[in-house]
Amino acid sequence: MAALRLCRERTLHRENKWIPMEKTVNGEKLHNDQKGFSLVEIIIALAVLAIIAVPICHSFVTAARTNAKARKQASANSVAENVMEGINAYTYEDLVTQFTTVSVDDFLISENCNAKSVVSGWSDAMHTVPGNTMVYQIQGVDEDVYSFDVRVTVDAAVYMAAPGEAENFNDQELAVVTNYNAEKDYLFVQNKEDEITAYQTFASRSGSHSPAEFAGKVKRMIRIVLEKEDSPQAVRVSTTVTYTYVGTEGWIPAENAVYTKNYGTRQYITDELLRNMYICYIPNYAAKFSSSDMDEILIENEDNIDASVFLIKQKDDSGSALESKENQYVPTVRIIEGRWEETQTGAKIKLHTNYKNNLATGGEIPSGMGPKYFYSYKNSDNIERQVSGSDADALLEITEAFETQKKNRMYQVTVEVYESGAYDHFTDGTEIKRVTMLTSD
Repeated sequence: MAALRLCRERTLHRENKWIPMEKTVNGEKLHNDQKGFSLVEIIIALAVLAIIAVPICHSFVTAARTNAKARKQASANSVAENVMEGINAYTYEDLVTQFTTVSVDDFLISENCNAKSVVSGWSDAMHTVPGNTMVYQIQGVDEDVYSFDVRVTVDAAVYMAAPGEAENFNDQELAVVTNYNAEKDYLFVQNKEDEITAYQTFASRSGSHSPAEFAGKVKRMIRIVLEKEDSPQAVRVSTTVTYTYVGTEGWIPAENAVYTKNYGTRQYITDELLRNMYICYIPNYAAKFSSSDMDEILIENEDNIDASVFLIKQKDDSGSALESKENQYVPTVRIIEGRWEETQTGAKIKLHTNYKNNLATGGEIPSGMGPKYFYSYKNSDNIERQVSGSDADALLEITEAFETQKKNRMYQVTVEVYESGAYDHFTDGTEIKRVTMLTSD
């Protein structure tokens, strides 16, 4: 009996003994290895993360600042080079006597700048300093996303010979073009911003593609129309540039695939009839031998007006690929004229171009490349004819647009590019950060 009682007591003891309840989550047993993180563990993890993240974030910030600084520096260098190229096209005497009113376009020969302004007149823009030095300034030159103010110093003193010594001079090559007369000559300079606008317009119409994606997929036609007016006697010249999306991807519906920019009409009255036409443009390098119609220049002269037309391709890129682009560039040049007179032996339009020159190297374009010329007219029997190739060359009397010569330019140019805001303080001694400086040889 004692044994039985002892057994019952042990059983009751086990039954009354406290046994911990098993933890559950959503009815599922929670094992010991499924416990959450303790507060101490979380604090330690955050501390380790902070130690790792801070230098990483700092490196990203530093890289972003470095990239922004490099981009700004590159933009300032581009502005300085453009101004330098423009100013170097003139003699010292030209600068002193020719530009009684200064236009910044006279010096920025590349159309990379979006908005440009300059103080009007040498009296405001320039002050004379001892030693035959001129100084002028340009305000609000935009390049990329940055705006700069520019100060240019033209110093003739560095090339002046000492008494009894031979004369010094700067003999860089100079392109010589027929003197431009605003009253008698027509000038068209393609605005790079208009082309950018065309690509942006196509991008917005597509809804899903960036402007850069349309490179090589857009055909451009520069159309120039010459017309006579009888009362009063005058000549009218109008220019339009049309961009057409010709990609095979179908990014834009056909009805939205054209963008046209109208540059207006200019009239030349009786004693100021048209003499020369200067057409300066940046090539569309999508025009190659198999697709020359990607860049077309069309001149309609059905009233047979006498004029010399200068087709001048302009440099827009100084990258390593420019030489190859230039060698492969094949535009289409199309001239349409009216009925020939009985004694007429050639076209009324005479063409002068720089198509033989590679803008990257200054050398010649390879033989067999270059533009395709087409000339249409009506013969004395009123029968329309179209000629191309060498036949068109002969009728249009195509010659070089300019010659290159050595010319003494006795001055040194220093171009200083400052952050925006410097223009108002160039003469009061206020320090504004200078981004870059370029000095000619």
